[in-house]
Amino acid sequence: LKEFQQSPDEIRQAVLEAAAKAPELVHLLRLQDQYHGMSVPRALATFAEKKNQPTHTFFAKQTQDATTETPTHFVEKHIDYNYDWNEWNLRRRTLRIAQLQKCTTTSAQTVDSCFRRDNFSQVYLPRIASTQTSRD
Repeated sequence: LKEFQQSPDEIRQAVLEAAAKAPELVHLLRLQDQYHGMSVPRALATFAEKKNQPTHTFFAKQTQDATTETPTHFVEKHIDYNYDWNEWNLRRRTLRIAQLQKCTTTSAQTVDSCFRRDNFSQVYLPRIASTQTSRD
């Protein structure tokens, strides 16, 4: 800061010379008033001529490829594995269910024999008293 206060014109001239050597500094330091008609593409073209390189290498990319991946299904799957869309399969299934409704269950027992199930059997319960045996 003290150097700038002592000789501001010399430092200003040094900045202008640096901007002339590096044209990208013209817009960075807002020196468009000092360089009339100077635009960034024109400055880059002149810089490329000095370096013997193609101009497009100095320009920023105008477009950029980007990709995003989104899930195919946002909602949880509700798959019915028993679903059938075939009309003939649906008819077969309907006929099978109708046939089942006509069927009746028959039991092996008859009305007379169903009450005989409470038969008594003879059981010898263990004795409560102990028995004596002879000793030899």
